[in-house]
Amino acid sequence: MPNPRDVKSIGGLLHPGADSDYGRRGRSEWLDFPWERHQHRMRIDGRDANFVDAGEGPAVIFVHGLGASWQSWLENIPEFSRDRRVVAMDLPGFGCSDLPEHDISIEHYADWTFRLLDELGIERGTIVGNSMGGFIAADMAIRQPERVQRLALVSAAVFWQEYRRAQPLVELARRSDAIVARALTRVTDDVATRPRLRAWAMATAGFRYPHLIERQLAHELVRSARRTDGYLPALEAMADFPLEEELP
Repeated sequence: MPNPRDVKSIGGLLHPGADSDYGRRGRSEWLDFPWERHQHRMRIDGRDANFVDAGEGPAVIFVHGLGASWQSWLENIPEFSRDRRVVAMDLPGFGCSDLPEHDISIEHYADWTFRLLDELGIERGTIVGNSMGGFIAADMAIRQPERVQRLALVSAAVFWQEYRRAQPLVELARRSDAIVARALTRVTDDVATRPRLRAWAMATAGFRYPHLIERQLAHELVRSARRTDGYLPALEAMADFPLEEELP
């Protein structure tokens, strides 16, 4: 059991370590946001790219993590687009963006994101990267620092190789890739609509307090993770990316 002093009450439920302001109060803004006006597609390197472009002002670019999609930023986009131009994309092989013709790599993702920004006429902006997106955002800052006004790394896995987590996970994913892909495609809808399965899936994916995520948001996050063909190549790309060597 957790130490009682580390347990706080949220909406009548006890969750270890969760602050009293964790999560939203009332109806979330993203539920009423006019998404249909801001979702777009374009061709990059002969492949479809899916993205959201909302608001005006200084640019903020959100880069999602492994196995995710632009929906990772559902709560953030309406908030930031009030006084900024916000772009959030499905990286190639995730969400509704096609796999690239050539091999996936962190460098390719960084170049691809710059290509997207070029097409949108964005010369400079704040890059926000979550998990694998942290690798990509950091590489963007290394490659073209003049285009990165600010860099924000959100739970970024940029040094996971140093803790010897990379290769065992890659090997496990290689062995189970086909099985997991088939299973995920079949059970995604069940997971998205059944509370206990949804909470388990989100906890497995790294959400610390999945029961505090509102039902509609959890549903969208789980449902948007159906795409699997980019997962293993992207995981291998992270494991092979020598970020620490590039930092100086």
